[in-house]
Amino acid sequence: MKSHLIRSVLAAGVMAWAGMTHAAPPEFLAKWQIDSVIVGMHTSIPTACMQPTANAVSTWNAVGANFLLFPDFIAPQPRVAEQTQAYNYKNVTIEDGTPANPLALMVAKVTMDVTAKVLQNADIVVDKRRIGNNDPTQIQLSCSTAADVPPALVDWESAILHELGHVVGINDSQSDIGCSMYFELGPGQKQRSLCPDEKQVYIDAYKPFKIVSLANVTGPQNVAIPAQIFYEGIPRFPVQRKTKIIECASGWTCSDYNGAYSTYTASPLTFNFKCTNSSPLPTATFKWRTTLTDANGKVTNAVDHTSTCTRPAGTKAEGSDAVSGGINRVIITD
Repeated sequence: MKSHLIRSVLAAGVMAWAGMTHAAPPEFLAKWQIDSVIVGMHTSIPTACMQPTANAVSTWNAVGANFLLFPDFIAPQPRVAEQTQAYNYKNVTIEDGTPANPLALMVAKVTMDVTAKVLQNADIVVDKRRIGNNDPTQIQLSCSTAADVPPALVDWESAILHELGHVVGINDSQSDIGCSMYFELGPGQKQRSLCPDEKQVYIDAYKPFKIVSLANVTGPQNVAIPAQIFYEGIPRFPVQRKTKIIECASGWTCSDYNGAYSTYTASPLTFNFKCTNSSPLPTATFKWRTTLTDANGKVTNAVDHTSTCTRPAGTKAEGSDAVSGGINRVIITD
């Protein structure tokens, strides 16, 4: 497990807009494994900042991916330090504080497993000097939703939109100034919308858990035949596999088989078919239906597929009346 701290940094003075060109889209780092998290505020944040925050949440929600951030500002949230682990995991709390970087407007404190690409927690700390004119020597944040941002203030909605991008697992953009994930924001500037690249990164990252393909497989009798389940989305492990027999070949015994993948496994997930018999039989094909279910209870689409066990080379012809003396069974192993 790794902790990742991501910052949105305010440059000293106004950043230059000239000479910037379009670059690669921001990098996706990790994804939540719950359906939604609630974005709420501690009472240290001015109530005037609720509306622009709700606007920013709605901007991410409008992308149309399979994930939602629900703003819930009716009841204030406790500070992160006062929350239980279960509460903290399901709630993104915006509170004031003192970021380690003195130039930071806000800091998204994000904990993630970068190997599994799983987000484990996220909260946002706003520099307390920059709200409510707590320190007149510092550039202040403006929670106004007016179209124009005062030239001496920094736009709250633009800044919180950026931090919510970190909350959903997207890294800074170092070169594309037309995107909300650009790493700097200067006084009088705003970026209250997502650029096309950001929308696509988000949609691709939060695709629903589904089976993309499970190919038909063929192999000799009494030999393990590997099968691969290609999936998209990031399911919460352990993942259960249910493979149901739909059509069993004559002369064979078939059963449903369930399997499990206990720890994070990148696509594809694998398992094996094996036709066990004591003497060669004619080539036989079996039809199956497979689904996956993750630890959150999300069930994928069902995919029909076949396994074919061929007569070993050098044995009697397909039309032979040779019959095995034992039980001819198809088994599935992980």
